[in-house]
Amino acid sequence: VIAVRDREPETWRVRATRHGPVISDAITEDMEDLLESGTVLALAWPGLRHDDRSAAAFHAMNRARSAAELRAALEDFQSPLQNVIFADTEGHIGFVTAGRVPLRKSGDGRHPVPGWDGAADWAGEIPFEAMPAATDPEAGRFINANNKVVPGGYRYLLSADWPAPYRARRIEDLLSGEGERVGTPEGAAAMQLDVTSLAARELLPLLLATEPASPRAKDAIAILENWDGRMTREAPAPLIFTAWSAALTRALLADELGPAFEAFRSPKVALLSRILTGAGQWCDDVTSEAVEDCLSQMSASLEEALDRLERHFERPLAELRWGEAHTAPFAHPVLSYLPLFDRLFGFALETPGGNSTINRGGFHPDAEPGAHFPNRHGAGYRAVYDLGDPDNSRFMIATGQSGNPFSPWYGNLAQRWRDGHYLKLVGPAKVAPERLRLTPR
Repeated sequence: VIAVRDREPETWRVRATRHGPVISDAITEDMEDLLESGTVLALAWPGLRHDDRSAAAFHAMNRARSAAELRAALEDFQSPLQNVIFADTEGHIGFVTAGRVPLRKSGDGRHPVPGWDGAADWAGEIPFEAMPAATDPEAGRFINANNKVVPGGYRYLLSADWPAPYRARRIEDLLSGEGERVGTPEGAAAMQLDVTSLAARELLPLLLATEPASPRAKDAIAILENWDGRMTREAPAPLIFTAWSAALTRALLADELGPAFEAFRSPKVALLSRILTGAGQWCDDVTSEAVEDCLSQMSASLEEALDRLERHFERPLAELRWGEAHTAPFAHPVLSYLPLFDRLFGFALETPGGNSTINRGGFHPDAEPGAHFPNRHGAGYRAVYDLGDPDNSRFMIATGQSGNPFSPWYGNLAQRWRDGHYLKLVGPAKVAPERLRLTPR
């Protein structure tokens, strides 16, 4: 029973099964077709297990005095699955994918399965010793940016869907000597802020084969021909490229996928590249009698993208900026749900980056795709740890360290986070003490 101010209490029914809590009691429209038969949906997740020891793992990790002790502590880490990279002051480094991964009798966990006959039940979990892990590699480094962490032929199903490896490849390029050296804390910080998109560099030559159908299309292609693939917030090219990619994604996929296309409307560069270089059957619009080829679809998609950009921004292409279409919204976690307060205490910043840059600015197009691509996923916390000189370590957090809108520490770091600044992470002996006294009434 939930007491509600100035209203009658509300009663919610909470149910659970042997697989986990029932979630279909909070019914949504997109679930209705699943429930016509009277079945219910229950969620099985390692994080809901009664014997989860992740809190104990964190306790031990924070008290580890060597890479070996930290790795041992990760045996108790169970949920959610994490890639953990660590180092110690003796020069040892390690990598572990830690967490419980169920072994299923059938299925891969991406879709609901019958829970009443046991055919898809869990039959154990991947042993910790079989999880991806390594210590002190010959190359002297680990790279992880949401990319695949297991080789082909790995005997267990760790994931059925891995992001494209563009970000990890860019890190490898920088560490191997392309561009700025990163062997110092300053260089490592610069790498965290890198906004070069290898995805854009891959797709761009294919797009530039398009024959422009209008003077404005010719102008757009000229801008892209002089672009180096950096997703800076001041430049027009990232916006033109992304708008064009989104329009082309719709042109190639929406006719075949129908209503299911909404899950794919964020442009997937690797998929577009594959279609344009060898899966051209997707370029034909199956809803029309004509047979379209990829070049005609690219030309038409560019015109559609430019229509949307003109309608939303109403100025010449050369004056567009990626940042104005790629803002990062910051909403107060509580007050954002209250009318007026959401506007008073929430704000947004123009940001660089994209889905495939090291400095990630992951986006999904708005409901009307092609003009705005809000930054929904990025590094809320950045840090560089110098274990040779711990006082030379640095960090930055968005947006501040207080949730109180009237605190001077609420939002004070937002712009500095966006612009790539860092704060030194110094030991307690160098911090001026402040005391907060809590006095009972």
